[in-house]
Amino acid sequence: GAVGFTAAEAMADPDRATPHRREKGRPHPSPWLDFANIGPAGAMNVTARELARWIGFHLRGGTTASGARLLSEKNLGETYAPQTVIPFDDATRALYPERVTQTYALGWSRTDWHGELVLTHTGSIDGFRSVLSLMPRRDCGFAVLCNTDGAPSEMVRGYWSDLLVGAPPRDWTAAVGAELRAARDRERRERAERESAARMARRRSTAPLAAHAGTYH
Repeated sequence: GAVGFTAAEAMADPDRATPHRREKGRPHPSPWLDFANIGPAGAMNVTARELARWIGFHLRGGTTASGARLLSEKNLGETYAPQTVIPFDDATRALYPERVTQTYALGWSRTDWHGELVLTHTGSIDGFRSVLSLMPRRDCGFAVLCNTDGAPSEMVRGYWSDLLVGAPPRDWTAAVGAELRAARDRERRERAERESAARMARRRSTAPLAAHAGTYH
């Protein structure tokens, strides 16, 4: 392929990851789903080695490991340029209190990690989650692949990012876990409010109030 990729025969290879879903707080194996009908979203299966080549392609400024240039450094840099401002929400402020900016480029989230430029791209389908992170000024990058929901990948990303920039150690397992619990609590409250509003709507009279006026015995 264009960056030295070979086709990933994931479905045919017995030595492959099995997707998992959570039921009652515990992971359970789940079947592979075919996402070809919504490609390219979720339609690419790759190995860790192939993903490492893709990271190297970016860190080398658009060349393969053998030195072949496939994209000019200028054009590749355009894909990293900010395009859209991403507002900070409560979850972001809780998990990344030191973050200053966050924007969306061309397929990349552009943020900072303790003052260091970070470009990330995440992907998630049923039973799988991936996080790819580049730190161009440090000439390094990494990918975290999980065969379950996003929590473990975010924890690992936090630990690795802190290590690479020399940030003070933080308990990312506790931090991400706390935010997940807070998110579930918010979801439960919002669902209860929606259900309460729906019940109140059903209790309203179908006739106007004036129709109930009269003398009753």
